[in-house]
Amino acid sequence: MRFGALLQAISPPIVTMSVVPDNFKAQINQGVPGNVKARPDPLPAGKKIAPNKKLPCEFGTSFEEGATKTPVNGRDSNTAAAFAEVEGALGEGDWSKAIRVLWYLKLSTFINEDSANVWAYVAFAFAHLGFSEHVGFALKKIKEAGLDQTVLKPEVMTELKKISA
Repeated sequence: MRFGALLQAISPPIVTMSVVPDNFKAQINQGVPGNVKARPDPLPAGKKIAPNKKLPCEFGTSFEEGATKTPVNGRDSNTAAAFAEVEGALGEGDWSKAIRVLWYLKLSTFINEDSANVWAYVAFAFAHLGFSEHVGFALKKIKEAGLDQTVLKPEVMTELKKISA
């Protein structure tokens, strides 16, 4: 047995812990209007959201291009860790994981100052999955929050608004 194979056989697997408990199930269609069959409900850990194949919207901006990378002050350590996990998932293109963590933030550890940022990331992830009605819903929630989002560039927000129209 080669040394590398032996080392791999005895090394424990590297497991990244999520801030979201495994028993949390995100209700993806909660509050979203319309009867769209493609959205899963609920979204347990590890399950992926199937992209919209019926009427997908076009959105190709990568997270690296669209994020402002502006630090947000005032987050507690749990919220900061959750946002780091969301940003990592968005950077990797794991839209389902990002949405699941965002829903957990929204329903659990969430602070009001980040409300618009949560919805901006939700819109971004759902745009990549092709769900324009979810993008529109998230943009409506940003407006209702009465706060400015600080995590996506203005041109990305303009692109998201065009998708939702």
